[in-house]
Amino acid sequence: MRVKILSFILLSLLLLTACRDPIDLNFGVDQRKLVVDGFITNLAQQHSIKVSYSSGFTNDGFFEPDPVTNALVEIEDDLGQSTSLTHTGSGEYLTPAFQAQPDRSYKVKVTLEGERYESTFQRLPTFTSTADISFQPAEREVLSSQFVVDQAGIGIYANLEAVNEPVYYQWLQRHYYVFESPFYLSISPIGNRFCFVRDFDRVQVDVAQSIAGSSEATVEIDFVLTSGKMWHEYGIEVIQLTTNAESFNYWDQIQRQSENVGSLFDPAPATIVGNIRNSSGEPALGFFGVYNQSTDYVFFNNCELALEFRRNLGPCPAEESPAARLTSHCYDCIYTPGVSAQTEQPSWWREIIPALDAIDREVCPGNF
Repeated sequence: MRVKILSFILLSLLLLTACRDPIDLNFGVDQRKLVVDGFITNLAQQHSIKVSYSSGFTNDGFFEPDPVTNALVEIEDDLGQSTSLTHTGSGEYLTPAFQAQPDRSYKVKVTLEGERYESTFQRLPTFTSTADISFQPAEREVLSSQFVVDQAGIGIYANLEAVNEPVYYQWLQRHYYVFESPFYLSISPIGNRFCFVRDFDRVQVDVAQSIAGSSEATVEIDFVLTSGKMWHEYGIEVIQLTTNAESFNYWDQIQRQSENVGSLFDPAPATIVGNIRNSSGEPALGFFGVYNQSTDYVFFNNCELALEFRRNLGPCPAEESPAARLTSHCYDCIYTPGVSAQTEQPSWWREIIPALDAIDREVCPGNF
């Protein structure tokens, strides 16, 4: 009996012992299956359910999504009360502002071309505490040009408390950094100098289990290579989901299979069945969950890192075309590549000292 502490990155930590139920792997990946995936939480917010068909790769090796845009998607509780979701594009369906209640059970229902798929009923876990998130400079061995080399980075850790009953965790992450456009004065009107850039999101594959009677434990949930993105400020929004054993087993199997085939997007040798089936008992792919959600943040910059971990962005090439300058992140940070970029400091961001609006701002005065 054992359980792995799993991460999206290369590290797996063997933390504690537990029993695990088997996951049904009863049909092959060549069959076209409906995929329904999403969750609701204890927070009053819009929640997302994604509906698509299983798909593969083009002859050129690109993944080809197959979203479903005409489904009827509902969340129903154990009293028969139903909440309809609205399609917003690319197979994503959103609830109105909605909050799962601790005394209710919920299921998702998807009706498509006269066929109805339903999940099993799920309810909020009883455990509601938030794991403390921290960071620490670290090094990892990575393979580069057929040689193993040490790579500097930042380890992101969840510090789990001791518990009286098994607790199951998942984490989602959103990575942000502050970007400075070096040539913002070189266009007219003047470009935006500093932007808060949402760089990328980690997918939902970091899962861990804490066993009743165990001591406190620390789990590495991510490892971020150092880069110039950390020069001014780097922030990570860590969304913690407290789940149940069924959800844990599903995502644990997803992670194990991805390790076996190379990546999350490689064709899998078998299909992992979640908790959604049609009236004939045929399974869909994906999982519907009801989770407790909380959020923690970590921030760091080059001032707070040891010298060997400090990096700066390389110089921006001068754009020859005046037209190109108008949409270049080197001249206006609002065009920085990523999920999004904004000039307003997010409400949850810590105070930045020295302030970004200082005219002659030094990142780390006296330290360089």
